[in-house]
Amino acid sequence: MRQGNTQALTKWRELVSEQSQTGLSVAAFCNQRGLRAWQFYEWKKRVRESEAARFLEVQVAVPAEPVRPAVTRSRRLRSV
Repeated sequence: MRQGNTQALTKWRELVSEQSQTGLSVAAFCNQRGLRAWQFYEWKKRVRESEAARFLEVQVAVPAEPVRPAVTRSRRLRSV
């Protein structure tokens, strides 16, 4: 991400957080700060997406049966 975009994202992340903490509606918050509500919603979406991209869900598969090495008649392990 370019530095300008990073700075803008940081600014809007702070504004989204501030709006949430004030308890004001988005319209009231934007009116007080001279912001456009549609622009606020667009940046709120970008902030949410940037935060969601930081985490990736990982699921660990557990085998149904214990894994045992393959044994030949001479009881030597086969290379797989």
